[in-house]
Amino acid sequence: MNIEGMLGGLEYLLQVQNLLLLLVGVIIGTIVGALPGMGASLPVALLLPVTYTMRMDTALMFLMSIFCGSMYGGSIAAMLFNVPGTGSSAATALDGYPLAEKGRAGDALTAAVIASFVGTCVGTFALLFFAPPLAKAALSFGPPEYCVLGLFGLTIIATLAGKNVVQGAIAGCLGMLASCIGMDSITGTSRFAFDQIYLYDGINLVWMVVGLFGVSQSFKLIQKLDGYGEAIEIQDYSIKDSIRLVCKDWKNMIRSGIVGTVIGAIPGTGGSVANWVSYDLAKRFSKNSKEFGKGAVSGVIASEAANNGVVGGALIPTLTLGIPGSEVTAILLGGMLIAGIDPGPNLFIKQGDYMYSLTFSLFLSGTLFLFLGLFGAKYFAKVLKIPNAIFAPMIICLAAIGAYSVKQQFYGIVIMFVIGVLAYFLKNTGFPLPPMLIGLILGPIVESNLNRSLIISRGSWSIFVTRPICIAFLFLAVASIGWAVYQARTS
Repeated sequence: MNIEGMLGGLEYLLQVQNLLLLLVGVIIGTIVGALPGMGASLPVALLLPVTYTMRMDTALMFLMSIFCGSMYGGSIAAMLFNVPGTGSSAATALDGYPLAEKGRAGDALTAAVIASFVGTCVGTFALLFFAPPLAKAALSFGPPEYCVLGLFGLTIIATLAGKNVVQGAIAGCLGMLASCIGMDSITGTSRFAFDQIYLYDGINLVWMVVGLFGVSQSFKLIQKLDGYGEAIEIQDYSIKDSIRLVCKDWKNMIRSGIVGTVIGAIPGTGGSVANWVSYDLAKRFSKNSKEFGKGAVSGVIASEAANNGVVGGALIPTLTLGIPGSEVTAILLGGMLIAGIDPGPNLFIKQGDYMYSLTFSLFLSGTLFLFLGLFGAKYFAKVLKIPNAIFAPMIICLAAIGAYSVKQQFYGIVIMFVIGVLAYFLKNTGFPLPPMLIGLILGPIVESNLNRSLIISRGSWSIFVTRPICIAFLFLAVASIGWAVYQARTS
C-alpha cells in the first residue's frame, strides 16, 4: 500500500471546501435519487461538465458523493411511494412500503440508511485492500459465466413467488418476453417491434420499474379515495429503538454488503442484480422468512446494503483495469481519461493521492448521508400524511417525469402507462410483480451471453459444464430451486 499517497489523499479530503462539496453532492444525489426513474447516472452525467474547472480529485470526489447519495435516495421513494427511485432499490419496496403502511416508516427509513452506510463501508474496505485480486477474479468471467450467473439469478423468482410458483413463473416469463423486444444484440434483427421505430431500443428498465410499481400503485390508491381520501397513520418514532432494531441484524448487513461488492466488481451486473440476490439470500437465511414481502426490516437491510456495496465494487475494475463496472463508473472513467488519468494496476501507486482521496470520499459520503437520513427520517415519513387524492396524482406525475427523462420522448410515458395497466390487472389476479422485473433485468444477460458462448464453442453446450465457475453457479442454481421447493412444501 502507498502510505504516503494515503496520507496525502486523506489530508486533501479533509479540507473545508472539499467537505462542503461532498455535503452538497450527497444532498443533490439524495434528492435526485428519490425522484422515481431518475437514477444515479443522470445527475452525474449532467454535472460532469461543471467539474472540468476543478482539480481532478476534487471533481471525482464530488461526482462520487452524488453517486452515493442517489443510491441511498432511491430507497426513500421505494418505501414512501412504493416507487423505486432507481432500479437498484426495487427490492427495497417489497418490505419498505408494507412497513410504511403499518405506520413504521421511521423504522424502514432508519434501516435503509444504516444498511446503506454499512454497504458503503464494505465496498470502501474492499476497494482499499482487495481491489487487485477482485479485479483479477472479475476478468475470469466470460460469456459462459455471465450466462450461468443470469440463470442462477432467475432462480430467485421461485423464492419471491412463495406459494404462487406458477404465477411467479408466468410473470418472470412475461418479463423475459419483454426483454426480447427490440434489436437482437447478436444478429441486429428486429423482434416484436411491429415496425414501430420507438420499440427498436427495447423496453427500458426505468419504464418497467415506474410502470410496475408507480402507476399500478397510484391506481391502487385511487381505488381507496372514498371522499376526501385517507392517509397512512404514522406511529411514534424513536431513533434509538430503530437503531437498536437494525443493529441486531448486523450479520445480514455485512453479508449483503459483501454480496453487493462482489457482484458490483463484475462488469455489466450492478445494483439491479445485487439487491435481488442479496434479498433472496436474506430470506433463505432468515428464521422469519414468511414475513418477507409483508414488512420485514431484514428485507430492507439486505437490499440497501447490497446496492450501496455495489458502489465500491463497481470502482474496482474501473480503477484497476479501466473497465467500467456500471453506467456511472463509465461516466467517471470518461472524466478520468479526459483529465489524463490512466487507470491500471499501478494507479494507486503512481497517483495515490488522487485515488485514496476518492476512496476515502466514499466512506465520508456514507457518513454524511447516514446523519442526513437518521435525523431526517421523521420528516421524510410525514410525506405519508398526504391524502390519497393528492398522493396518487403526484406519484403519476413523478413517474411520468422519470419515464420521459430516459430518452426525452413522449412514447416513454405511453409505454410506462401500458406496463402500469398490465401490472395493475396482474396484481389483482394474484400475479407477483417482482419476477417480471427480474425477467427483464436478467433476460438480456442470459440470452446475449448464451449466444456468445455457443458461438465460441461452435454450438457445443459442453462449454457450460467444463468451466469451474459455470459448474459452481449451476450447482447453486439447482440448490436454489431445490430449497425453494422444500420451503414451499413445508410452509
